[in-house]
Amino acid sequence: MRQELSTDTVMCRIQQAQTVLTVWLNTMTTDDGKAPDMVDAVLTILDGLADALAVESDK
Repeated sequence: MRQELSTDTVMCRIQQAQTVLTVWLNTMTTDDGKAPDMVDAVLTILDGLADALAVESDK
């Protein structure tokens, strides 16, 4: 069953994901191979999405 999410919930979850990924990225070392680059790539994809949703919901 598909759950409908409010814009506020989606923005909050994006921000939570960014926080978790940032903490994870900051705990990684050079021994973690390409994982830091992959985490940073996901952070780049998420960057600005919460703000864009906020602007869209204000229209």
